[in-house]
Amino acid sequence: MFVKNIVLTGALDREGIDDGSLSTDVIVELDDGQKYIATFYASDFLEATIREERSTPVYNSGHYYKILNMVLVKNLNYQEMLEVIDEMIDEGDFQLVFNKV
Repeated sequence: MFVKNIVLTGALDREGIDDGSLSTDVIVELDDGQKYIATFYASDFLEATIREERSTPVYNSGHYYKILNMVLVKNLNYQEMLEVIDEMIDEGDFQLVFNKV
């Protein structure tokens, strides 16, 4: 299983956007044509979101913050995503995190 292409749905290529403060869906196309999707969060984005939502019901009364099926990374740039996805495939984590499209 090899990665043929990835698409980051977040606005990551516009000037002035900090790829350390975003989230994005990552669509992976494998060499056999199958496509998979997962949500990635940059660590700074997640920290800012938690700070902003601490007083809302989403934060579950301050006891925990739940986001299902996410991948937390330092930055959301294309090259780093390729490296992360390749590592996930090698380690067997890809099928645990990504859903088939």
